[in-house]
Amino acid sequence: MSVLNKVVLRLKNSGVLSAQVEAEIILSEILNKPLLDIRAFPLPKLTNKEQLLLKTFVSRRENHEPLQYILGHAWFMNLCLEVGPGVLIPRPETETAVEFVCARAKADECICDLGTGSGAIALSIGFERPDLAVTAVDNSEVALQYAMNNRNKYKLQNVTIIKSDLFTELSNQRFDWVIANLPYVTDEEYKALPVEVLQHEPESALRAGVDGLDVIRVALTSLPLHLNPGGKAIFEIGELQGKKAKELFQTNGNFKTVELMPDLADRIRFVYAELN
Repeated sequence: MSVLNKVVLRLKNSGVLSAQVEAEIILSEILNKPLLDIRAFPLPKLTNKEQLLLKTFVSRRENHEPLQYILGHAWFMNLCLEVGPGVLIPRPETETAVEFVCARAKADECICDLGTGSGAIALSIGFERPDLAVTAVDNSEVALQYAMNNRNKYKLQNVTIIKSDLFTELSNQRFDWVIANLPYVTDEEYKALPVEVLQHEPESALRAGVDGLDVIRVALTSLPLHLNPGGKAIFEIGELQGKKAKELFQTNGNFKTVELMPDLADRIRFVYAELN
C-alpha cells in the first residue's frame, strides 16, 4: 500500500470526513510539492525527517486537532495566514462579505473589522484594496498576535490593529464600513459542533448565548455611533438567524436599509445595513 493510501486509511479510521484531501494536503506540505503533483505522480521515498514529520502530523490529526493548526496556516482569499491554538480558523464563506466590501468601497474610505481574529477580513481587504484604511479590532491578546504576525508578513501598512472589546477603545472613531464576523453560535449548536472545533478552537470566538446573537446585540448598541453618515455595515450570522438578526437592526432605528445576503451556497449568512 502506498504512503498516501496508508495516510488516507488512518484518517478515515479516525473519523476524518475528507480523509483523501487532507492526506494529500499533509503530504504536499511535508514534501513541499504542489497538490497536483501529489495527485498526479508517484511519491518519492520519504527521508527519515519527512517520515517523522508525517507520523507527527497524522497522529495529531487522528486526535482531531484541526489540520490548519497542525500546518500552522490557513488560506483565506489570496492570503496564507498564520493560525494556531487560541484563534478561530477563517472559513471560506466569510470571503463573500470581504468581496462585497472590496467591490463597493470608495477610494480612501475607512473600514473597521470588528473581531478580527487572525486578521483574515482586515488583511484581505487591505491587500485587495491598498487605497483603503483598515482598522482591525479584537479583545484577545492571542488573536491579536496572530493578526500582527500576518500583517507583518504581507507588509500591509494600511491596516491598523487595536486591542478593544468591540468598540470600547475606539472612542470617537467613525468608519465608512464596519464588517464583522462576531460569535453567533447558539448554546445548543455549540454542543453539537465537530470535536475538532469543540476541543481546539476558542469558545469565546464562537458561542453567543441562547439565540447566538448576544455579542451582535452588544455591538449594535454602539454601531451607529461609529459609522459616518450613510455608513454601511455587514455582519456575518448563522443561516437560521436571518429573520431575528434583521429585526435587531431594524429595531435599532438608525438604519435606512437592512437586507439579508446569501453566501455562495445561497444560504442566508449576512445582514447588510446602511445608516440613515
